[in-house]
Amino acid sequence: MRTYERALDILARVESMPGDTTGALCFGKARVLVQGGAICWAVAPGSPVRLTDLLRSQRHPPLSRDELEACYRRCRDSGQPVGEGLLAAGLVSAQGLRQALFAHTTEGIAQIAQAEQTYEGFVPHQRAGYDARFVFSTVETMVGLGARGHLARAALVHSTLASVLGPDTVGAGFVIDADGPRVVATAGSVGRGVNQVMELCRWAHSLFGVIGFVDDQTRVAQGVWNRECAVVTWWDASAHYVARCDTRAAATLLLSRIERREEELAA
Repeated sequence: MRTYERALDILARVESMPGDTTGALCFGKARVLVQGGAICWAVAPGSPVRLTDLLRSQRHPPLSRDELEACYRRCRDSGQPVGEGLLAAGLVSAQGLRQALFAHTTEGIAQIAQAEQTYEGFVPHQRAGYDARFVFSTVETMVGLGARGHLARAALVHSTLASVLGPDTVGAGFVIDADGPRVVATAGSVGRGVNQVMELCRWAHSLFGVIGFVDDQTRVAQGVWNRECAVVTWWDASAHYVARCDTRAAATLLLSRIERREEELAA
């Protein structure tokens, strides 16, 4: 099993836990902290990404190590959570703190998956204590994991989705590598969990595999995912895309926007 697939298994494990669960999933010395079905934190020994460096990079020029260490000491002495202390001192914005925590968390999960750490059990915590602003859904984390090594492409895919998706439509963009589809961007709630999103992306990828036997130039296809919605899938030089449209009008609008965008790119 490859690294991305193992990482998705960790996320699926989080989703399988009761919604009111708070605590840590243990993988050797590594930990993934969860709260209410969301991921709060992940840490893996030996990770090349340090939270201190991520926090410093949220400011320009970067924060000094002395400023961060002084804040850490104050929080340790007062019992204040470090994130709250950083925000209160104005050393980082809420958005910057979230970005740093998210990068650290996705890297931690990637390291656990890459090291093939065995799941050893769950340690419950007595009460929830994480600010809801700084926890991450499993699908959001899946996208962050997929975008590792593809950051520039992920930004382009996100921009493409924003430009073509309309009302009553949600979608995802994915790239293909040795691990198969890797989701690098989403717009809206594409699925109820990582397995459903991946199922949709694998279906879209396999559809073009079948179509390619007849016409390898086909770039857009439409199908029925179930009786309640239509699915449109397409690809360009950057990525593959799949969108779920809740109405026929939404699917028609999406197809016209995809066609117009291709004409603009070709001009």
